[in-house]
Amino acid sequence: MTTRIEQLLIASFDRENGWDKIYDNLLKIYYRSFRIGNTVSCNDDLIKDYTIKTYITAILDSHKIQYILSVIDNTNNFSYQINLDEYNYELLKSQYN
Repeated sequence: MTTRIEQLLIASFDRENGWDKIYDNLLKIYYRSFRIGNTVSCNDDLIKDYTIKTYITAILDSHKIQYILSVIDNTNNFSYQINLDEYNYELLKSQYN
């Protein structure tokens, strides 16, 4: 049975161009990037769900994917950003196709 986090990852592969591509100027490499988390609500509430990290790492580790996981924590957003190089992105994607 897939978790909601895993369902988000699977659905994101089906977007027109898949995950966003970002360029890291320091490392001179392109990454595929995807964020999972919450934005501030209309009541100015921000839910910080720290369990998301556990689900993400469990999924990626179970598929032996190399990744960079960053936390985004500011007044408008709390999320985890997953960065994968193209090889690991395609490897993860192939696990669900």
